[in-house]
Amino acid sequence: MTYSALRKLFFSVFLLLLSTQSVLAVVESAEPKWKLEKEKSGVQIYTGNNEGSGLVTYKAVTEVNTPLSNLFNFLQDVNVTTSWLYNLKSIVRLGTKDFYETDYYVIYSTPWPVSDVSAVLRATWQYDQANKLLKNSTVSVDTEQFRDDGYMHIPLIETHNRFQKIGNDKVKLSFQVTIDHGYAVPDLIVDSVSIDTLYETLINLQGVDYMKYGDTNLLNELLHDK
Repeated sequence: MTYSALRKLFFSVFLLLLSTQSVLAVVESAEPKWKLEKEKSGVQIYTGNNEGSGLVTYKAVTEVNTPLSNLFNFLQDVNVTTSWLYNLKSIVRLGTKDFYETDYYVIYSTPWPVSDVSAVLRATWQYDQANKLLKNSTVSVDTEQFRDDGYMHIPLIETHNRFQKIGNDKVKLSFQVTIDHGYAVPDLIVDSVSIDTLYETLINLQGVDYMKYGDTNLLNELLHDK
């Protein structure tokens, strides 16, 4: 598997940050001990080991200039996802079991000779109104429906992401990502790809024009639809 292909696989982790309207809280594992790996242009990237699993969790932190409600509106706009999320080929909403849980089927294109990659991701959201803290969690799920879809599959994706209001027009973003791509790739390469991918993703989020997403307030709907 090429460096470019692995890099594109890793981007699947971020999809549900941008495309769900779910609210259910997800129980999180113990916090890893973080090591700063990269700091540039207002973005910090950390790594942390997960006890027992042998997998590495990556954390990316930055700040964006926007009201929290505008940011949430943007994250729900699946129509813009393929325009900026690296090499996302398609996204299909599979349906919402209830307001707290939504599944999505996603396909990412990868360069020849590697086959395209697919995953089914389940997303949940929770809003802590008292602390102005928006939480999102996603996890990959195994579904019989897409098991033989002709694509390579990603065995494990798990994210815990935080959007903390720190001013009237500023939000602190914190993404935590654990991924098992299922391929025999050296840890050094995985780390390099993961860190670079997280960095570029947060740089992209810094550059979004969030003011275009101020006409509605989906955050209020999220609160009222609990």
